Amino acid sequence: MDMETRELVLVDVEHKKQYKLMLSVEDHARATQDMAFASTLLQHAVINGMHNNATEDHTDSAADVEAAVHDNPTEGYTEPTSPQSGYDTDDLCRWSFEGVTLLLNLYGEKQDVLVKGKVKQKAFWNSIAELMAKHGYTYTASQCKTKLATLKRQYKKVKDHNKVSGNDRKDWPYLEAMDEIFSSQPWLVPVSLASSSSASVNSAASSSSTSTS
Repeated sequence: MDMETRELVLVDVEHKKQYKLMLSVEDHARATQDMAFASTLLQHAVINGMHNNATEDHTDSAADVEAAVHDNPTEGYTEPTSPQSGYDTDDLCRWSFEGVTLLLNLYGEKQDVLVKGKVKQKAFWNSIAELMAKHGYTYTASQCKTKLATLKRQYKKVKDHNKVSGNDRKDWPYLEAMDEIFSSQPWLVPVSLASSSSASVNSAASSSSTSTS
């Protein structure tokens, strides 16, 4: 008796392609619940699709995909990690510690032209992606931009946490590099600190007015 199968559609966002996979009922259920497993399925589908010159709508058999996945279920995929780890994933895109460090170094060196409006966002990130490629790291401009946005969100969380009295200090591999680039940015200034500064100015002005009256 033939094994019952179900169709699963996975989307490769970067290349704007869909892959239809025929999976066993068990693996179909697992893929809908387990992001790591679904990502591994997509990775293998992309590899097989490229090899076979896949079109926009590519179908892999359950045997081909499942055999590859079960032989090496974690190939090409890294689990989402904590801030202390050296590896990160964003939209199924794997970043090594060295790759992130290079991205930050390049952004730090080139950010002035972006901040001062001398170049458009698209051209800026295309340039960053090209420089990354020259060092052996192949990412699209969109992936580089998304990664930096993710880093900025995590950076703010770490900084906010460490500023709260009584909290254990939270460490992060990119904290020092991010400090060099963003420590003076207005989006990092706590509201309470800004309010205190304002109050001090008003208080000083009031005292000055009182002393001269």
